Amino acid sequence: MEKEAKPKLSIIIPVYNEEKYLPATLESLFNQINPTGDPLNKKLYQILVIDNNSQDDTYNIALGFKNNTKLGFDVIREKKKGVVISSRIKGANSIIEEKTSLHRTEYLAFCDADVIVPPLWVYSILKNFKKTTASALSYNG
Repeated sequence: MEKEAKPKLSIIIPVYNEEKYLPATLESLFNQINPTGDPLNKKLYQILVIDNNSQDDTYNIALGFKNNTKLGFDVIREKKKGVVISSRIKGANSIIEEKTSLHRTEYLAFCDADVIVPPLWVYSILKNFKKTTASALSYNG
């Protein structure tokens, strides 16, 4: 399968037993808008879910989203336990080294699986990276 135009931002979501929260998190990411209230161009960003050995239905829920979205989306597993050391690093490396169906992007963002992001979150990240020379930005609730 040939890859399309490259998105600018990869959102990496480490998950462990998040079947209860993951759907709302993903919906908030799928429903991003621009400042005029129109849907944000889905070609600007992509999502990578890293399942960290969930014992519930988290992995299958994520796969269900993969099959039902027009957004670049993939799900991979990390057997080594640990959200920071294992899952986040595996997600970042998978994007950087193009070890998924997703593209390498200019920017990486990390999002917890139990967070509902604001509708302008992705737009804000891209806007702020564009107007700075900083190599890292931090967002929090």
